[in-house]
Amino acid sequence: MVNHASYTFLCPDTYCDPFEKNDFFRLEKQFWVEIDRLAKKAGRSWQQWVITELANKPESTSAASWLRVRCLQSSLKGRNHG
Repeated sequence: MVNHASYTFLCPDTYCDPFEKNDFFRLEKQFWVEIDRLAKKAGRSWQQWVITELANKPESTSAASWLRVRCLQSSLKGRNHG
């Protein structure tokens, strides 16, 4: 498991959206674990996975909500397809 607190743009359990200055949010540990798993499955770092997912975030949706939804959608898709 990745120690997210060691990355410069992430305080413990808090991620700073690189696209929006001063936009901070929290994700529960379970979501970080899932992000790690999804990123590894895609052959990317968790940072790359997050940045890619946030690039497609609707403007009216918070970054934390979007990442939670993407984790759940990806997990369900994987469960239904193998």
